[in-house]
Amino acid sequence: MQDLSFVLTPEEAQNLIEKNPKNQDVLFPYLNGQDLNTNPNQSPSRWVINFFDWALSPETDAPKKPKGAPYASDYPDCLKIVEELVKPERVKNNRKVYRDYWWHYAEKRPALYETIKECDRIIAIPLVSKYFNCAWESRNMVYSHALGIIAIDSNTYFALIQNTFHEYWSREQGSRYTICEEARREILDRLLQLNHERYAEEVKLGLHDKKKKKKGSKSKKKITNNQEQLKIDL
Repeated sequence: MQDLSFVLTPEEAQNLIEKNPKNQDVLFPYLNGQDLNTNPNQSPSRWVINFFDWALSPETDAPKKPKGAPYASDYPDCLKIVEELVKPERVKNNRKVYRDYWWHYAEKRPALYETIKECDRIIAIPLVSKYFNCAWESRNMVYSHALGIIAIDSNTYFALIQNTFHEYWSREQGSRYTICEEARREILDRLLQLNHERYAEEVKLGLHDKKKKKKGSKSKKKITNNQEQLKIDL
């Protein structure tokens, strides 16, 4: 999930549950990389509204292949928040599916959640982080698009993924697509040299002759003054 307009503070989520306990059906902890790297217990710090792939209402359900209940409209308190915060932007989106199904996440990843429903827990890894860090997390969450989710419930695999050898291998594999410092400097030096050579050619062609430019400016001013004088004489 990457649309933060669905995200709530814990207090907002709790208020919705207190208002109507049924709202628990569509409220879930929302886990991201910052939670894994900064929270001591690596737990989610926010919540999120999730209408899955449900139809909006019985009236808008597909007539040929209706999804049936539950509907997003069964949870008016949560739907109102999404309608106010998400819909205004989504209806302007170029992708038809985003516009037409504004109460859904842009990228729902149904295959992921179908896979992990058989697990008691999953392994979560931040994809954008200087730390190589993974954690056991509940499968009953919504995960940020910046997390890698491994559908394995095994301490053996957890130990293999978290160990130093795997970290070293991962960093080596990742570094294959980056440029080393020596190559970076060589490219920058070459670009600087080309820039100097191009500037020298432009100077040779008179493109940077300031005196010429000023002279042309004076001539233009003189012509303009003569034209104005001619108008007065007429």
